[in-house]
Amino acid sequence: MSKHWLVILLFISFAFNLAVIGSFIYLRLTMGPPPPPPMEDGRGPHRYRHDDSLRFKDSEEVNKLRDQFRETKQELMSELAKDPINEARLNSIVDSSLVIQTKLERELGTSLIKLRKSMTPAEAKEFFTKRMDNIQNMHNRRQHQFRRYRRN
Repeated sequence: MSKHWLVILLFISFAFNLAVIGSFIYLRLTMGPPPPPPMEDGRGPHRYRHDDSLRFKDSEEVNKLRDQFRETKQELMSELAKDPINEARLNSIVDSSLVIQTKLERELGTSLIKLRKSMTPAEAKEFFTKRMDNIQNMHNRRQHQFRRYRRN
């Protein structure tokens, strides 16, 4: 093979390598770090593991209220998609959604208070501080996604 062809192949190889490295850097900058691995039991990502006795388990009532709240939100979106809009129906859906959400918050609060009463001060500080950090991280991620969405 002549020297001329070797130089051409070298430049082509160099261009492909630059493209791969450039796309890696671009994806890293736009998408952020990869998500943490799932828990051993297959549920969502985890940042820490705590004792099973401290794990907050939703009651059947909480799960039922969450399902009702989700269904109400879906019903609201379905109604909003219709033309013409029925404002009376929309207001009744919003009112029922507020009632369900209030019941859900009350049930969650009661469960958390009950859980807190069964903890030592050190366990409570660790557990609730981590929950507070997770809530703040979720809020920050949503704000970041919202800002990125608004720029596009």
